[in-house]
Amino acid sequence: MATHLDLFDLSDDLFRSICDLLAMGDLRALSSSSRKGFFSTLPVLVRTVKISRSPPQFFDFCEFVQKHDLCSFIVHLTITRSAFHSDSERNAFMAHRPHFDVEQSALFANALVPVLKKAKNIAYLAFNKCIDFLLKCGPRVAEVICRHPPTVSLELWGAEARTLKMFESISGLTHVKLQTFPLHICYGEAEEAADTILRNSCQTLETVAVGDVMPLSLRFDTPPSFSCSNVHHLSVHGPSIQVEKIAAMFPNLKTLACPRPRMVVKFKDSRSIFELDPLVYVDCPPRTLWPTLRSFSGPRRLGLTLSRTHSLQRLNFIDQFPYTEVSQFAELSETLGNSDIRALSVELDLWAGSTRRRVMDDDETKDGYPTLLVPCLSTIVEAANRLRYLCLRIAKSEEEVHSTLKHLIRTAPMLAQMQHLKYLNIGVMAYFHLESFRMPMKKAVSTKPEEIVRAWADSVRSLEYLELEVGFEGWEHAWWRIDACDRTFW
Repeated sequence: MATHLDLFDLSDDLFRSICDLLAMGDLRALSSSSRKGFFSTLPVLVRTVKISRSPPQFFDFCEFVQKHDLCSFIVHLTITRSAFHSDSERNAFMAHRPHFDVEQSALFANALVPVLKKAKNIAYLAFNKCIDFLLKCGPRVAEVICRHPPTVSLELWGAEARTLKMFESISGLTHVKLQTFPLHICYGEAEEAADTILRNSCQTLETVAVGDVMPLSLRFDTPPSFSCSNVHHLSVHGPSIQVEKIAAMFPNLKTLACPRPRMVVKFKDSRSIFELDPLVYVDCPPRTLWPTLRSFSGPRRLGLTLSRTHSLQRLNFIDQFPYTEVSQFAELSETLGNSDIRALSVELDLWAGSTRRRVMDDDETKDGYPTLLVPCLSTIVEAANRLRYLCLRIAKSEEEVHSTLKHLIRTAPMLAQMQHLKYLNIGVMAYFHLESFRMPMKKAVSTKPEEIVRAWADSVRSLEYLELEVGFEGWEHAWWRIDACDRTFW
């Protein structure tokens, strides 16, 4: 399967660019005589490629794989929006409205189309917030993909309705992700296009993810006109969740995810504000909709309802348990006690709003202001002692962090009876998951990550892994492995 390459025709600049592209920058300085062995492995190295750095990287890749007949070796190709922006052009809001004209779009499309035509073995193709730009100059990229679709997965993340309509002729897909932007959406056209794309592949689809736009068949009062009986994994969110109609279109689900609504930018009184679309769903009937459903991620009310009539093993609640009466955990306790949940994810509004600015002192945290973590952990110990995975998302504001970290150490012994718990995931202000958006630390936090790991490793003897994510500068998103015998960790 080796490809004969003309090593001397490859310029030093292009060679260094290719090494960077393949995340092998340490080979940039190789002499020409040392490159032969490296290039003999290129058919393997180009199997999985992500283009995300800059326009030169994009053009260098397209030139390189065509010049040396490597297109047929590409199996997994991901292209992101940042591949089309120079460093000086990037800013936080270009995700929604890139400043490119038709001529610029044509330059990139002209480079990519020949690669896609020759990539006969491509199985995974993903466009991350950039497919609209590639189609600005015309439908050529979409036409090539529709004639020769990837054999496994197609992702169109951040596509406008106009873009989705260009893919209405595609068929034979196995996994598809159609994600639109709320600010761009034209619901009628987008829903019609999504419906057509799913209909054309209804016999072959196994995994479907649609966001912010429902397939049009789910909007009608009548039952859907087609079903995707081989789909086992569905992710869907938008202005509503039509539960019974989803069951009619996707009758054999094993996994259902209703992701958290995305943050959207709205303009009010000459200011930009960030808002979450509300979680809305239609009441779920008290009967089994999916006999094989084992995993649910979405609104708490819907998850608790499904758990009564389905043999769920994984529950991920995306909305918070608010700081109210402890009695709110009664229903969760009943659900966990009557099911075989092995993985649970909860988000807690840990402190009462009126006391948040007063709980900075350790003594106040311990004696004066009880938190929601105690009744939550008590419920888990009593009703879900076979749990293997637990995820806790807590704290929403900076003034909570100091007390929250202390409280996590103090409450660790509450789960000492959990003999099956293997993996603990703790997030404190974890929605700041991007490094560029992590909150600056205004106050010193004396707690160290190792103190938290030590407390839980000593308390929960079955624990093997701990994941810790604190959305503050100076705190890395870290994973810890815990030794089963001496409880050391690294």
